[in-house]
Amino acid sequence: MPGEKEKGRVSCTNAMGLNITAASIVGWKQLILKEEQARAQWQEKYAANLTAEQDQLIERVKNRPKDVFERSLEEDTILRDGISKEGKGRLALLKTRQMIGPQEKYRRPLTESQRIGWTCVELPPVSENTLHFGRKPIIANNFYRRTGPFKQGSHSGQTGLNMVP
Repeated sequence: MPGEKEKGRVSCTNAMGLNITAASIVGWKQLILKEEQARAQWQEKYAANLTAEQDQLIERVKNRPKDVFERSLEEDTILRDGISKEGKGRLALLKTRQMIGPQEKYRRPLTESQRIGWTCVELPPVSENTLHFGRKPIIANNFYRRTGPFKQGSHSGQTGLNMVP
């Protein structure tokens, strides 16, 4: 029959211990009432100090200097001129900001790597042997010989290949 529960299958409320009876409903109401009373007592005891501390904290956060310098008038005109789809507007502003170093964009270093290199003005010289993304061909440059394992033509007069000592 459609109104009956399947045998062996427990409803969700029964499985969680939430039998819906008059006694359980009264128990839930009492539990909620006790929690509201505990919250009201806590508010009476601590809320006056808490709101004053929260107000002070909010004022400190509002008055602290921002980490990012404000946009200049020049950057504002770039931002308002055109749209990004045409290569103007926000896209142009981001491209111009990309060319500026972090010392000119931010008041202080924001990450640990910025803190380490904040005062570094000159970049170290780039080696000619290093490849893109710092990958070094260690095996190719140090292990293999450019002429191969055998030397072409030897002083002994042989026409074949000799092993390199």
